[in-house]
Amino acid sequence: MSESVLLVRDDLEGLPRPVPPPGFGVRTYTDGDAAVWTRIIGAAFPEFEWDESKFEARFLQKPQFAWDRLFFATREEDGLAVGTAMAWVEDARVLDSGCVHWVAVLPDHQRKGIGRFLTLRVLDKFKELGLPKAHLWTERYRDGAIKMYERLGFRRTD
Repeated sequence: MSESVLLVRDDLEGLPRPVPPPGFGVRTYTDGDAAVWTRIIGAAFPEFEWDESKFEARFLQKPQFAWDRLFFATREEDGLAVGTAMAWVEDARVLDSGCVHWVAVLPDHQRKGIGRFLTLRVLDKFKELGLPKAHLWTERYRDGAIKMYERLGFRRTD
């Protein structure tokens, strides 16, 4: 397992509006999407082992899970979900920072701006919820993702 890095954004001001790239849209979680999420995560992160039961145990069964905070980027032509990101909030009463969680895009659709869009959609959701800041964890070797997050105003904590 690789070493993780924490990135933080100290405020949610001055962010561009989340607009999907041309040819793509967005939707939120609906019943049965555990299979959709695990398909995307498995393709984007083959080093992690996920299945529907693990997704249900780690997310769906948690009191902080909310269907309207799990996003899927979809192709307009056929509605196929090609990316995902989650606006995870552990306990807003204690922690005033939302976690940008499991941003993933199918390999054939990477470098099209989908990950950036999904991240902005999550940050926008945090603003709607009244959270003042955000954080995320990623692996140190994910240079492209780290650069994208830094361009969106995140900073490394190490």
